Amino acid sequence: MQQAAWRADGRWARLARAVLSLLVLLMILPEGLDYARLAAPTVTTSSLDGSGSPLGHLLWLLVLGSSTALVLWRAGLAQRVLANLNLWFVGLLLLAALSLGWSIDPALTTRRLVRVLTLVLCLFAFVCTGWHERRLQSVLRPLLTSFLLASLAFGVGWPEYAIHRELSAELVGAWRGLTSHKNALGGLAATSCLLWCHAGVTGEAPRLRSWVGFGIGFLCLLLSRSTTSLLATLFTCGLLVAFLPQMGAKRSRLRWVTRPALVLTLLLGLGSVSSMPGLSLFSAPVALLAGKDGSLTGRTAIWELVRDHIARRPLFGSGYGAYWEPNRGIGTESAVFVKRLEGFYPGSSHNGYLEVTNDLGVCGLLLLSGYLVSYVREAVRCSTREWTQGLLCLALWLQQALTNFSESHWFNVTSVDFVFLSVATFTLARQRVQREFLALHGPVPVVAQWNP
Repeated sequence: MQQAAWRADGRWARLARAVLSLLVLLMILPEGLDYARLAAPTVTTSSLDGSGSPLGHLLWLLVLGSSTALVLWRAGLAQRVLANLNLWFVGLLLLAALSLGWSIDPALTTRRLVRVLTLVLCLFAFVCTGWHERRLQSVLRPLLTSFLLASLAFGVGWPEYAIHRELSAELVGAWRGLTSHKNALGGLAATSCLLWCHAGVTGEAPRLRSWVGFGIGFLCLLLSRSTTSLLATLFTCGLLVAFLPQMGAKRSRLRWVTRPALVLTLLLGLGSVSSMPGLSLFSAPVALLAGKDGSLTGRTAIWELVRDHIARRPLFGSGYGAYWEPNRGIGTESAVFVKRLEGFYPGSSHNGYLEVTNDLGVCGLLLLSGYLVSYVREAVRCSTREWTQGLLCLALWLQQALTNFSESHWFNVTSVDFVFLSVATFTLARQRVQREFLALHGPVPVVAQWNP
């Protein structure tokens, strides 16, 4: 690689940002913006994925086409990023594609794979166009804050659509805002709080602006009544406030913080899949802190049924995204939930590790475990040069590790949380490309691009 091959180039950076923003909004908003339909008792969040309306198809094609064009324009740099991308993540992508061959619902798996392809191309375009080291948060912070403000306005103006009207205890009075469910609003608010907390502690944004941004996110978090997201936010933001100001002088200790967290996360995840007897020792305190009953608001019943289904195809699973049929599982294997849970259809496993194992079997779970370990190692490596950025990626990982104990976000293309962690994964790969160049040629402009 020659030094002359690098030059400052911000062309099409706004387009890449707009395409990523559109992707996030498509995954957040309900299909056709039909909020009246959300009140229907037979509707689940899995059916509100924006893939059924003509406008939804058009917008997804717009994201796919624009991303493809940008990746082709930056093909050389995209190849470099791919070479440095988390290999376990690439393995998950390949296994998901291969699962089409044994999927119990090939049509549904195909839809999910097209969505994955769109996401991957969009992220390649995002990190290869107009790059700078803080691009992740500079795009997500204003996007999420604007969406949360719009959700608050929507709740004030149209409470009959923005607030759950169901009579179940966990939903009464809970806000969903412009999303399709309170947990979706809670997850977005949690990520926004984390980003603003990081900005305030590191000085990336003025202190007053950071407090205002954090306050907007925390208000939406409280209104959503998503206790899992609230617990994850308090924990991750508490760690940032407590440790980040001192971490610059103590970066060597970062490994001693991340290793126990990684081991505990994997134990919890693997334990939830295998239903090992000691899991109750962990789940009981988690339920207590999250304000839930011992069944984690009925999740344990869901987990047992999912484990029974995993036992049918333990090695490679049922096919990526093939199990949860949007129409309440009618005529499919997942219809057992409606029968066994008195008409309730959860739409997901409500556990990220179980979801991956159900889709891709033990092979998928092993790849997921490798991905999580490799992600943490790369984030720690990133922190040796840009420690605040590496710590942000670690904080995003920790937040997802906590929420995936009771929600299905790992490698779930119907969850916007998967997008956030994937952006961080691609960001780490792009940072590594930049570090390799700096090692050879020294400092370069902030938006330097590799143009072979």
